[in-house]
Amino acid sequence: MQYPAIILEGGGLPIKAGKETIAAIGVSGTASEQTDEDCARAGLDKISAKLTALPTRKYLPLSLAQEAADAAVGFCKSIHSGVAVIVADRSGKPKVWLDADEGRADNADVARRKAYTAVVQREDTAVLADELVKLPGGRATRLPDPDLIGASGGLPFVVDGDVIGAIGVSGGTRDPECSQAGLDKIKDRLK
Repeated sequence: MQYPAIILEGGGLPIKAGKETIAAIGVSGTASEQTDEDCARAGLDKISAKLTALPTRKYLPLSLAQEAADAAVGFCKSIHSGVAVIVADRSGKPKVWLDADEGRADNADVARRKAYTAVVQREDTAVLADELVKLPGGRATRLPDPDLIGASGGLPFVVDGDVIGAIGVSGGTRDPECSQAGLDKIKDRLK
């Protein structure tokens, strides 16, 4: 297969952090005695010392997110049908979305909000649910972020104190057990 956009000339070098290529530097049209590659290498040399100080972030691999969602749905099917499971990334954005058959129309949105809340609050959503009950408005208390929800069934995925994602389950009376089944399936492999 041909790649017409690839130019096979010097002047392009990978920028690596450890063994991983994280970017590239490219120079073209050098009008001096130096080659394009010499100029690119000079730029790379200038930043190479700073590359070792780049921060690293843990993340939730898609394969583990899928396994957690499948485990939660599998556990829920043995109890009741019609659940929705959302596994979110570290920002609370859905990464895996499973909406089982026979579910209510709002299950997926509630599951998404549970996963989001677990990420943002950095704890089991049951904690917020319990706190809301103590307030004068109870569970009807308006929260500052409309995506937060005070309902159990959302659990964060925590690695070394860092929340890398969360699972939210909605659709039954035992949502917390279903989300725990999802977390339990992958917790030993979260790193």
